[in-house]
Amino acid sequence: MTALPDFRTSRWASLTALLTAGVLLTACGSGSDGGGSGNDSGKPKSGGTLTFAVGSDAGCVDPQQVGSNESIYSVRQTVDSLTDQDPETGKIVPWLAKSWDINSDATEFTFHLRSGVTFSDGSKLTAQVVKDNFDAVPKLGALGVLAQGYLSSVKSTTAVDPLTVKVSFKEPNAQFLQATSTHSLGIESSASVKKTPQQKCSDGVVGSGPFVLKQYVQNQSITLAKRAGYDWGSSLWSKKGEAYLDKLVFKVVPEAGVRAAVSSPVRWTRSAASARPTRRRSRAARSRSCAGPTRAWCSGWASTTRGPS
Repeated sequence: MTALPDFRTSRWASLTALLTAGVLLTACGSGSDGGGSGNDSGKPKSGGTLTFAVGSDAGCVDPQQVGSNESIYSVRQTVDSLTDQDPETGKIVPWLAKSWDINSDATEFTFHLRSGVTFSDGSKLTAQVVKDNFDAVPKLGALGVLAQGYLSSVKSTTAVDPLTVKVSFKEPNAQFLQATSTHSLGIESSASVKKTPQQKCSDGVVGSGPFVLKQYVQNQSITLAKRAGYDWGSSLWSKKGEAYLDKLVFKVVPEAGVRAAVSSPVRWTRSAASARPTRRRSRAARSRSCAGPTRAWCSGWASTTRGPS
């Protein structure tokens, strides 16, 4: 099988660079004077809004159909994946799947799902939902090339029992386990899977992620709200449960000079992500979604309203 390019390292390295752009974090800060003080200065704070300026809009808010980094920043927050990948070691770790089995020639992958996971419409994560997602990927069309590539040689997906799903391939597919950690194979609700690709792009999808899509205005903004009751984040996240931030707003600002010059209320700009990550930035590299980055932004050295020096 032809290996597909892995965009994850550069994408999340960029996000890591952005995490230490020297701007912060009204959403997570302690106190109103920007300094933080006393025993609260190192403690995470819940609530608030983070506004993020990006340079473009892909015209789609379906994670399975988005390939642009600037759109992935937002839509990634709405879906979870079967697995996650540690950006420092490359190790694949549990997320929606608590464990998995792979046969000797890497043609069969059996995932054992976590119980108690729900989508934001209240429906439950089951093996049948995963099967429905993977069965629908070939029908995504031109925008779904990444997801389609990961499943190009699939023979069948079988719901073995309510929480066990088996994916079988016609030939060895050693990269599939890593593929299950990507946004392209993020799991969407059954109701979303039944929509046309065009409907999913324009209306968004229902996921199990730490944020839900509240509003999408094409070429203007994407607004996400915290998912109440979220409690099944990646095993890489030290922050368990709901995200700290109440809301995320991604504003489209095409002009690089304008993005760079933007000040409050916009806190971060996509242009900052072009900076080369340093060793200090790697502390936040474990972040995979804004439940993860929010955890990183609001803990340790990033806990106050002042950016790292």
